[in-house]
Amino acid sequence: MANKILVIAKSEKYKKIVSKNLVSFYKNFLDGFYVDKIVEESKIVGYRINSFKNESEILAAKNFLSRIYFNKYGVNMKAIDEFAVKCCDGNNTLFIDELGPIFLLSKKFMDLIIRVLSSDKKIVCFSKNVNEIKATFNALDDSQIIEITEKNYLQLQKYLEDWIGQNLIVGENYGNFKNS
Repeated sequence: MANKILVIAKSEKYKKIVSKNLVSFYKNFLDGFYVDKIVEESKIVGYRINSFKNESEILAAKNFLSRIYFNKYGVNMKAIDEFAVKCCDGNNTLFIDELGPIFLLSKKFMDLIIRVLSSDKKIVCFSKNVNEIKATFNALDDSQIIEITEKNYLQLQKYLEDWIGQNLIVGENYGNFKNS
């Protein structure tokens, strides 16, 4: 039975559908965060990290001056080191909408993730195909890695809803997802 679920999302479209539905239904029962695009005049100008308590911070933006840049965006390391860490602090199932290369830059955040992965805490995490993250989840006994696709996204959403719901009701795992 998996306590840690990593969803590999090569398609942003299906990841957002599943992630947004889970967030809208379970946000009062989760710790963690989700990431949204900041759009101005139909152009992406940055990204915002949002807690489930209706707080947010700028994660990265074109006009953000920083020592660290990812693509054309200045990275707000304080948003990761402090805000993201605070969002993940609690006793609920941990939900991370986007665990990508920017988050790997933060030692504080990665220390937290390692502590969570070494514990009995339940976590569902979405990521693009980042080798370091995938290798870490692969090394765990109580983890499962699932790739979200056009064919399985509805089935995966139902599985994750049941898994989170089961954890809320009885604190037990729901089993393992079977790709069909």
